[in-house]
Amino acid sequence: MVSLRVASWNSENLKQTVLIGSLETNITGTTAGLEKNYWYSIEDLLYGLMLPSGNDASLALAVWAGRLIHIRNTCGGHALTDSIPPKKREAIAIFIEEMNRLAQ
Repeated sequence: MVSLRVASWNSENLKQTVLIGSLETNITGTTAGLEKNYWYSIEDLLYGLMLPSGNDASLALAVWAGRLIHIRNTCGGHALTDSIPPKKREAIAIFIEEMNRLAQ
């Protein structure tokens, strides 16, 4: 469900990139082997989520999607506003809330 939603939110630009930080790389369990301070495309993160069931790729996509949802909800979809993107943990919470809403 996560991969379908992420792909649908950004189907026109899967080449958009995300900077990976310590939150994503310090996770346990199965990972896609993402490296801190590297940029990965949404497409690569989706593969990392689906093929090795990478927890690191899942977190990176949740942060990206939570920030996208925040921008869409507060700025009408325009990133170039005065809105400050939420921190990673806040973005994850926004993403989880949206996924729970969609699952109902």
